[in-house]
Amino acid sequence: PNSSTPNSPTPNSPTPNFSPGVAIVLDEAGLLGWKDGMNFLPRPADFSYADQLFLLARSGVPFDVYLYEDIDADPRLLKPYSLVVTGLMRKYDNRRAKIVRACANGGKTVLHMPRCGELGGLKTATGMELNVNEKADHHVVAEPDFDCEVNGLQYHDMLRNASSLSFPPSQLADWPRNSIVEAPGVEVLARYTKDGAPAVAVRGPGNGERGTGKNVVFTEAGGISPGAFNKFAREAGAYVALPPDVAQVDMGGAFVSIHALADFEENFRLPFPCKVMNLKNGKEEATQDGVMPLKMTAGETCHFVLK
Repeated sequence: PNSSTPNSPTPNSPTPNFSPGVAIVLDEAGLLGWKDGMNFLPRPADFSYADQLFLLARSGVPFDVYLYEDIDADPRLLKPYSLVVTGLMRKYDNRRAKIVRACANGGKTVLHMPRCGELGGLKTATGMELNVNEKADHHVVAEPDFDCEVNGLQYHDMLRNASSLSFPPSQLADWPRNSIVEAPGVEVLARYTKDGAPAVAVRGPGNGERGTGKNVVFTEAGGISPGAFNKFAREAGAYVALPPDVAQVDMGGAFVSIHALADFEENFRLPFPCKVMNLKNGKEEATQDGVMPLKMTAGETCHFVLK
């Protein structure tokens, strides 16, 4: 299959074998701070890592997750995907940068989670550079032609004075931030409001290389919103099942799990022509024109099999 078309049934393979069009690559070395014990992940680590993944799960986009060491051992694992997300690659050494460049040169969109490249190598990987550890605000506003929520979890928790935090929320404002250096070829999608520094930016393949893909860098912790993730997945040609913020969608092979995050009534877009069996009641669901009408209540979970 190509990067934007899930596996569909064939005469020799009657059972659907769906694969997402999005891969998230988590770098365990980046999370642990590489080998230098002083390079620990600065707070807010939860916003940059665990809570960011929580947001992506709300996007309506199914995805696969890999560890970087698996991709390093076999970069061909990323071949089927049209959107790749790098998580906590705080330092792009030559091997990591080579993987990023190969993805962008090969036509993929690469989203770089906040804090990626802050220990170096972002320019080698993407052609973009960072200003790191700045003392400034965390409020971000999208440019007029980029209609997505872009404020990170750090800013939202500052506003709501989150009681669940184990430290005074006022400390959030004092934590340093990164921003992207403006340069030719760098398109700014969102800026920090206080000084106008770029918080989200996109660029084609770096270092003068030619390709049809692009790199998108986010700097604000937890700043890839479900809506932004859904938008980039659609634009990359990856399969998107539902609008953002209504359900968590997990899919693999012939199995589909949908967990409602809110009351909703939407059309679930099928990855290919197929029948859908409800595992709870054993009945076939009504489908039409490649979609399955869904009406669910917040907290409800439904399981289906594609046939």
